[in-house]
Amino acid sequence: MKDDDDNVEPDIILFTINVDAYYQESVTVMSKGQQMELVKIRKIFKAIDFSSNHFEGQIPEDLMDLKALIVLNLSNNAFSNEIPSTIGNLKQLESLDLSNNSLVGEIPMQLASLSFLSYLNLSFNHLVGKIPTGTQLQSFQASSFEGNYGLYGPPLTEIPNGTRPDEVHPQPTCG
Repeated sequence: MKDDDDNVEPDIILFTINVDAYYQESVTVMSKGQQMELVKIRKIFKAIDFSSNHFEGQIPEDLMDLKALIVLNLSNNAFSNEIPSTIGNLKQLESLDLSNNSLVGEIPMQLASLSFLSYLNLSFNHLVGKIPTGTQLQSFQASSFEGNYGLYGPPLTEIPNGTRPDEVHPQPTCG
């Protein structure tokens, strides 16, 4: 026979799973009267829209580890520095919007290797150099690249400021 003093509470009396959209998973565990929330940020994001948040500095490299990403929108911020070459890690990416930032440098060739990319907007940054050729980048509208006065090559119809390509990026001479 069991008397009332032998009642033993289980270690876990509450277990719930909360999934908030696709951004965060959490588990609430109640153990011995203590409630704990265990949170894990998932690496299987499908879409991230951080547009118009006044973010600045360089684009976080950690974003380039989100291999299942299909949509990335970082537009209308103050990101500077170059587009990370590791953007080529996002092999599933279909939509990329980096417009209206302060990005500098050339478009990385790795961006041109994203074969699923069907929407691209790099407009109104400070990108320079020739748009990588022989890729689907030429299939995008010129408006995807407008406002980058040092950028040239198809699909843009004009060389920046009427200069020749070798004047945009002069080749060093041996002398």
